[in-house]
Amino acid sequence: MFTLNHLAPALLGAVLLTTVANAQSAAVDSVYTNEGTLAVNVKEITETGIRYTYPNEDVVNTVFKNSVYRVKYKSGRVQSFTEALALNPITGGDDWEKVVLSKLESEIKGLYKLEDVNAKAKGTTEFSNVNKVKNRAFDKLRMETAMLGGNVVFLTDQATNGNLYGSRFQSARSTETFLSGIAYSNRRPSYADFMTQLGTGRDFYLWETQRLGNNSTEISKTFNNTVAHIDSVTDENGQVFVTVSGTEITPGRYRLTYFDTKKIVLMVRDRRQIINLVLGMP
Repeated sequence: MFTLNHLAPALLGAVLLTTVANAQSAAVDSVYTNEGTLAVNVKEITETGIRYTYPNEDVVNTVFKNSVYRVKYKSGRVQSFTEALALNPITGGDDWEKVVLSKLESEIKGLYKLEDVNAKAKGTTEFSNVNKVKNRAFDKLRMETAMLGGNVVFLTDQATNGNLYGSRFQSARSTETFLSGIAYSNRRPSYADFMTQLGTGRDFYLWETQRLGNNSTEISKTFNNTVAHIDSVTDENGQVFVTVSGTEITPGRYRLTYFDTKKIVLMVRDRRQIINLVLGMP
C-alpha cells in the first residue's frame, strides 16, 4: 500500500522539474545599454543594431549598437560591442581631446543629438601653415562638443581657403578653415539618478566656471569658492535642466551635462559663448 511517505519523493521531483522548467522559460538575455539593462529575448544582431522582443511579446524592437556595451545571453555567453566602448564619457570641457570626429551617418545612429557646433580658424599672415590652422578649427569644434556634453561630433561641412599671396594687383590673405557639425552623445544624465543623488540637499560649491567664446580657440577658466543653490530640476524629453543661482553665477536655466558623486557640470549657451559651471558636492 502506498503512503504519503512513498509519494513524497515523486511529488518533490515533480515540483523541482516544474520549477526548473518555469525558470528556463522565464530566462532572458541581458542587453547592457548606456541607460540601463534590457531583460529581453535577442532575435538578431545586424550591422548597426540589435533586434529583440520583450518576454511574452511578439513585437520586434531595435536598439543601435552604438548604445550597447555587451549582451549576456541566457546560455551564459557574453558578447561585447566596440562601438559603444570606443566612445569615452565626457565630464566637461577638459575632456575635449576625447571627442571623436565622424563623417559617416552610420556611426551616429542611436546617439543622442545635442546641438549644432561651428568653428573657424584663421592664420595670422599669408605664410601661415594651412594644416595648423585647420587643426585649430577641429580642436575648437571638439571643445564646443565637450562643453555641450557630447563625445561625438558629426562633421556636416568643411571649407578651407588657402593662403593668397599679395602682389601689385591683389591683397594678401591668410588661410581660413570653416567647420560645421552636430554634437552627439551616446549617454544622457538620468533625471531619476540625479534626483536620488541630490536628496534634500540643494546647496553646492561653485568650483569653477569655464567659458568658450564663439571666436576663441581656448577654454578660459575662473576658479571660484562660493555657494551655488539649485532652485529647481526638470526633465524635458530626456534632458535634465537645472535652475541655479549664486553670488558669482548668472541666475538662469542650465542643462545638466554630467554628474557623479563628486561634481555636477551644468551648461548654458548664448549668442556669444558656451559656459560650464562645475559644482562640487557639499
